[in-house]
Amino acid sequence: MAAPRFHTPVALAPADVGREIALPDTLAHHAVRVLRLVAGDAITLFTGAGGEFAATIVRVDKRGATVRIAGFDPVERESPFVLTLAQAIAANDAMDYAVRKAVELGAAAIAPVVTARSAPLPAGARGDRRLAIVIEEAYLNGARFDSWEDQLRIDLWREALESRLARPVGFAMVDKRRIDGVVSSLRLVAGDVAGATVLLLDDLIASGDTMQRAAAALREAGAREVIAFAAHGLFVGQAAQTLADPAIDRVVITDSVPPFRLPADAAARAKLAVASAVPLFARAIRKSHTAWLR
Repeated sequence: MAAPRFHTPVALAPADVGREIALPDTLAHHAVRVLRLVAGDAITLFTGAGGEFAATIVRVDKRGATVRIAGFDPVERESPFVLTLAQAIAANDAMDYAVRKAVELGAAAIAPVVTARSAPLPAGARGDRRLAIVIEEAYLNGARFDSWEDQLRIDLWREALESRLARPVGFAMVDKRRIDGVVSSLRLVAGDVAGATVLLLDDLIASGDTMQRAAAALREAGAREVIAFAAHGLFVGQAAQTLADPAIDRVVITDSVPPFRLPADAAARAKLAVASAVPLFARAIRKSHTAWLR
């Protein structure tokens, strides 16, 4: 029988052959508690950086499991294509099955999406546990369970907009991937944006390149207007010139970082709107204080 194959976040290199390493807690739990592996059993580890490592479990105790790296095989089993699955939230075992099969078929990342027909997650601890199981399944099989918290924030924001506007608000995604730290793709738009005013949301704006390329893709897909939103505006490098691109109509940030790097006479400055982050911090402090008083 083939040795169980696990993805590990621990950086490994051929020079590590002969070395003993402790398995990460989640991986150790799955190997020992779920698969019932014991000392002497063989496993295969891979990091996603190429090749795989043969290893043998040498120690199992209450603290976890330790393996010895026995060899390195430069074989490439990963797909040459970087595939991201946008998966609607499904109920119970159906979500686990979708994640498992997606990874087996070569998905590199999984982005959960809340749709009109999505199964609702159970509330409270049951929901947290269900989500943890799905994320663990993806992690153990080597996929990244991308941006669940980001997606949740986007959905909450969209729901707030729908409530404020008293009408439905659509949703679309722009494909984004990085290779060796460099953004390599921002051309694919999933969703109908034709004739729409698009609110483009990201956590921060650094050089502005990501926003500009995403805005250009949305324009090509038919968007009438693109407004870029970010919590933090750093505006480093050529951000002033990049954000002046006519594909971006307006830029909205908070004052968590003052926009001092944007020249006062820059075209991008005329597009900029700055919202105060003070109410957000005040609300967070109030919630924390109230929880502590309980």
